[in-house]
Amino acid sequence: MRGDEKMLSLQTVNDLRSLVNILDARIEKNKDIIDLKEVEYLTYQKIKIQQLIDDLYHKESYFKDTKE
Repeated sequence: MRGDEKMLSLQTVNDLRSLVNILDARIEKNKDIIDLKEVEYLTYQKIKIQQLIDDLYHKESYFKDTKE
């Protein structure tokens, strides 16, 4: 993996974390005015994004340069 690909991967994880924070804020800010279905949907999306982040971190080689 080239250095710029590694940085892109780390930036992608950071972007995903930002998205999780945005979802958290939206859920918290609107919890009294949005319906239960939307809260469930946003929570589901948040969980899926967190699982993706975890999957990326469990693949340590994903962030390491290869020696080819």
